[in-house]
Order: sequence, then structure tokens, then C-alpha cells
Amino acid sequence: MDPNFATAYAVLGICFSNLSEAKQADDLLKKAYDLRERASEPEKLYILSHYYGGSIGEIERRSRSTNSGINIYPRDTTPLDNLALAYQLIGLPGEGAKCFE
Repeated sequence: MDPNFATAYAVLGICFSNLSEAKQADDLLKKAYDLRERASEPEKLYILSHYYGGSIGEIERRSRSTNSGINIYPRDTTPLDNLALAYQLIGLPGEGAKCFE
């Protein structure tokens, strides 16, 4: 309904990424990134994490965004889920499992 709903673009981008539709995923994550100022702080961190990690491949920036989310919002499991997934994607599933210890 809201064409400027940044988080909706990010979530839809992740859905397309999960379907191996990289171009559509990148386009949607870029749109979310462009609209991120309209999002709440936790949503901004979610958008940044996925934009940096998926769309443009800046793993260090993804890591910083994800870790910021973990530190600022310790009760929110989304950043932990994303960190565990990032470890799995780079071939360190054991490190990902440690996120939930």
C-alpha cells in the first residue's frame, strides 16, 4: 500500500534472493536502501545488513550493521539469525551455531 515502505522492499528482496533471483533481489534491496531513512532504527540495520551483504557484497559493512543490531537490540533475534546465516554462507556453520549459545 505504501510505495515508500522500505522494510517491505527489503523483505521482498530477501524473498527473491532466496529464490535465486539475484537481479530482482538487488533491485529491491537497493530500493530499500534508498528509502531507509523512512524506517525505524532496527529496520534500518536490517536493511543495511542485507544491502551490504547481499546486494553489494561488502561483508565487513554487513558485519558492522548486524553486530550493531545485536548490541543495540539484544532481545531481537533477527540480527542473530542474520549473523548465523552469514557464517553459514561463508562456510563457517559452527560459528553460526555459536550465535545461539
